[in-house]
Amino acid sequence: MIEIFGKQWCSFSHKAKQLCEKEGLNFVYKQLNKDFSKEDLVKEFPGAKTFPQIRMDGENIGGYTELAAKLGITPDNSGAWVGVGAAIGTGIFAATNEPVWIAVGVAVGAALSWRRP
Repeated sequence: MIEIFGKQWCSFSHKAKQLCEKEGLNFVYKQLNKDFSKEDLVKEFPGAKTFPQIRMDGENIGGYTELAAKLGITPDNSGAWVGVGAAIGTGIFAATNEPVWIAVGVAVGAALSWRRP
């Protein structure tokens, strides 16, 4: 049994769910602030700093990349650039108070992660 502790708008939480669905695996998805709190996460996964956190057969294995590795699949980590772009856009927004920079950052991150199918 696989348990995915994720959060809304997290590309890697979404990828972990998609991977389990694609592989036909039995899994349960739990969402932050809906199914568990930050305090619950700290208790369940001491030292966790990223999302998702995944438990497989009672063992805390890490995140999406570790899940893919356990399944013998090469992980698709392309979504990481979207987060980088969003972080850059948020930083510029904080300095300028112009919300458009968040969208620009996400768009740049998406462009950097785009791969030809």
